[in-house]
Amino acid sequence: MRVRLHCETEADSWDAEISSRMLFLDLGGEHGLRRESLAAATVSESTAFVRLDFGADGIWRAQASSGGPEVFLNGSLLVHPRPLQSGDLLQGEHWSADFHLEFPPPLFNGQPFAEVPLAGVAEISIGRQEAGEETTEDCIELDPDLTQISRQHVVVEHREGRYVARDTSLAGATLNGQRFDTRPLVVGDRLIIGPYSFEFTGYSLRAVHPRIGAEIHASNVGVDAGGRTILDGVSLQIPACSFVGILGGSGQGKTTLMTAVCGIRRPTRGSVTIDGAAVGYVPQDDIVHVELTVEQAIRHSAKLRLDARIPPAEIRALVDEIILRLGLEEHRHKQINRLSGGQRKRVSIATELLAKPAALFLDEPSSGLDPATEYHLMRLLRHLAAADCTVVCTTHVLGRAYLFDRLLFIHGGRLVFDGPPEEAREFFQVESLDQVYVKLDGSKESAAELEARFQQWREARGGRAELPVRPADAAPPARRGRGLAGHAGAFLTQLARLRDITVSDRLALLYLLAQPVLIALLIGWVAEDYVLRLFLCLVAVLWFGCSNGAQQIVKERPVFTREKICGVGANPYLLSKYWLHGVTTAAQGLLLFLVAQTTALVVHPPLVGAGQMIAEMNRLERDRADAVARATRPQIEFAAVEEGQPTPPPMEGQTSAAQEPGVSLVKAAAARLAWFCGGGENMAEASRDDGAGFWKTWTATIGLKSLALAGTALAGVAMGLAISGLVQTSTQAVLWVPLILIPQILLGGVVLVRPELSASARVLASLTPSFSAQRILDVSNVYGLTVPLLSNRTKLPVFLTPGEKERIEWTLGDKKFSQSYDRLSPVNRSWQNLLVYPAARGQHMPAFDEIITKDNSRQKKFHDTTAVRNDVRYPKGTVYEDLRPAVQAAAVLAVWVVLSYGLTLWALRRVAARTG
Repeated sequence: MRVRLHCETEADSWDAEISSRMLFLDLGGEHGLRRESLAAATVSESTAFVRLDFGADGIWRAQASSGGPEVFLNGSLLVHPRPLQSGDLLQGEHWSADFHLEFPPPLFNGQPFAEVPLAGVAEISIGRQEAGEETTEDCIELDPDLTQISRQHVVVEHREGRYVARDTSLAGATLNGQRFDTRPLVVGDRLIIGPYSFEFTGYSLRAVHPRIGAEIHASNVGVDAGGRTILDGVSLQIPACSFVGILGGSGQGKTTLMTAVCGIRRPTRGSVTIDGAAVGYVPQDDIVHVELTVEQAIRHSAKLRLDARIPPAEIRALVDEIILRLGLEEHRHKQINRLSGGQRKRVSIATELLAKPAALFLDEPSSGLDPATEYHLMRLLRHLAAADCTVVCTTHVLGRAYLFDRLLFIHGGRLVFDGPPEEAREFFQVESLDQVYVKLDGSKESAAELEARFQQWREARGGRAELPVRPADAAPPARRGRGLAGHAGAFLTQLARLRDITVSDRLALLYLLAQPVLIALLIGWVAEDYVLRLFLCLVAVLWFGCSNGAQQIVKERPVFTREKICGVGANPYLLSKYWLHGVTTAAQGLLLFLVAQTTALVVHPPLVGAGQMIAEMNRLERDRADAVARATRPQIEFAAVEEGQPTPPPMEGQTSAAQEPGVSLVKAAAARLAWFCGGGENMAEASRDDGAGFWKTWTATIGLKSLALAGTALAGVAMGLAISGLVQTSTQAVLWVPLILIPQILLGGVVLVRPELSASARVLASLTPSFSAQRILDVSNVYGLTVPLLSNRTKLPVFLTPGEKERIEWTLGDKKFSQSYDRLSPVNRSWQNLLVYPAARGQHMPAFDEIITKDNSRQKKFHDTTAVRNDVRYPKGTVYEDLRPAVQAAAVLAVWVVLSYGLTLWALRRVAARTG
């Protein structure tokens, strides 16, 4: 153990090392402190000195001589002998001396360490080792000069899945500032043995500074915003483990001061130092998801904020301990939105206490609470400050001011009072602290004049100048790592929390299920046209995605802001939203499509049923097999079979009736699924010899439809989350959704097909998610089909189903009339979107035959249909197998998702920057 003093006077500064167990500092001399110490024999009652003495109990103490100049220890007048701790500050009128104790580092198995892993260790002994003694395995060795430490002071052992600390010493040890015999360890517990302190992290013992609570130093802090000064030159020092209230009228700067001191807001000028490892901040709004239960909220916060290496059992033990400590045991399984205001505030405090902060800041914790609840909450904060952390809170309520150690009054952005509650009444000359607000409001003194008067009043009472800022020497908190594993763990925790939030609202879950079903029934009933039906499904899925994502971020911005300050990344937060709501919306889209198709098949049955399609495929398979058999059948002589004799088996290459070829069960099942999805004609044509191939067409038909629905769901969620990140209120988010969706309907390629749009509208449409998704569907609708006949006289090419007629009947008077037309292709809109040259629309030579009439005149007889037009890409009979439009459209959807993700991430980081 070594003792060092750093001494400063107005003219000089020096460092001194104390080699003996007693030192006298001479307070005489020109500058109030001499370099040399006095010998004990020369000390008399008339000598002015400070004596530093090392007692038999292993504690250094300071004592000032009677009748000498005033000496302050950490700002308090030194009258009687007081214990010294490393970092304490002695001050006189013209001098100061920092007292530092330096102990040798603890050793584990004979080697210095910062952290001792506990995995695989059954027992670790902590104690003093005698000089020359051999190193003991699994033993933490402390300074051998500290005789108050036993050779085996504390034992940490593994029992039934938990780590337990057992005190085996005579002098005793403390756990979180309290004596103990045997106690299970909880994450964040501080075990203090003499000058040594060890923190239990859940997976190790970490050597840390023994100080509990944080000292807070602020020097000339100022904050400007909106062209005006909100805070102007505030300097203060808050001792460790004190309970401090920041008071002032509305708009005077008290919340600004607190957020600037705790790091939520960067000050425009000045500096702030917090002598501690972790800081907790509880804003006035709830910083927990009210849809969760108390236990769920605290457990998820623990997983997010603490080190990912902490075992689940230790997380559970920490959650149980925090719930019990804050009196929430009877409410642990209640949803937070069912709790009272005071109970909600306790949950918010509980999430901050998980990391065992050295300082806890609260903004208006008693706002909106009844007097009884307010009393219990303030008593809780008083207990927390006395136990293990510094507590600072803003408040308007002065009825519980006696609970504070110190009050800070902010008026006009300046600190106009700093001291104990009883001194506040004396300074403001009021009988009750409640009258301070009235007096400040009616005061003719400016804030600067009030501040100057307070400084004079404090100096007249023997106040001291503010202490110099000392560098923080506490170890950093154990937080979740920032590597890939840390981000993956944060993502999974965020995902689990989002899942719990979603399933907690049963009515909302029912709505998510009923919404696609009801809309699908309506779509299937009213939309006979297959392409229109699919497009309406796309628009509905896009709407689902936007609605699911539009309020996700804006409603929980305070929670995100606080977790961002605690080190939780924006990417895991955002990816969890994408994943859960993307999957949810995709599931809604699948359910919508299945119900809409089922309804349409019942209300509007197709001309060709599934059975007819399978029969046609069987016929094609038999014809193909017969052709192969004829080509490979050998020439044999005819052999008669007598009556009653069995028929000889077929020779190689022949097929019996029982072995007649056909479509396999797997192929038939796949074909029926494609038929249900509207691709029955595609499957039938793909089975022909000149078709595109069954499995190739089936993959395009089913795969592209799935891609369109999933891509639309993800793009909708991405746009909804981008809206949610950019807007300021939930109302704004709701208003933005229709503004995004209506253009998607108009430019989707179905209400107006692509050739009907102007050139500029086509360019804009090609960049929209709805058009891109519809383009993927268009390719899936026509892939493997043969280009049909075209209308001959229409301006916009119309695709007609070859060989299929549609008969129209009507009555005029008492006569009946009828007319047959070529039936419009079920995927006419898809053909038009893919095959028509928009710029050449209507520029075609109508096909006609030139005939000679009876009077030898020539006339043109125009055909109603034609096989080719110069404004269509392919002639009749071409099998469509072009996947490039679908690939390009999928790329556009991907760009929308990536751009929306980037925009949302930028918005989140902007929010964090404004508060960070």
